[in-house]
Amino acid sequence: MPGRRGAEEAFRFWSELGARAEWGELEKHDFYVSRTIALSYAVGLALARLYGELGEEVFKYGGTSFKYLATYAFSLLRDPNAAKYAEKAPIDEFIGFLKRKDAPKALIDPDAAYRAFYKALEAMGETQR
Repeated sequence: MPGRRGAEEAFRFWSELGARAEWGELEKHDFYVSRTIALSYAVGLALARLYGELGEEVFKYGGTSFKYLATYAFSLLRDPNAAKYAEKAPIDEFIGFLKRKDAPKALIDPDAAYRAFYKALEAMGETQR
């Protein structure tokens, strides 16, 4: 964020490493991070807790999407910042979207996403039982 201590040094550091660094607004950053990283972490940690409390037998009943989500959810348990991010998630807004009956607007090609989903499943074969 421009004007923050160390911002120029951080921008240069990440840019020189090849990252696509850009200047932004703090409010916009926090808004989007709460709906991308924070919400993803909140959902993932809730799933990890649910699956963990159900026990090993849950793996017998889960399908393809369960395996994918379980892999993601349990991977968050290694991230020391997961709970901190999850606390910033707009859960009420998320619940509101769950209750809506209209179809979501696709921001990426659903067919490409479907193919990538199954490609990712192949790559994570070692986590499947």
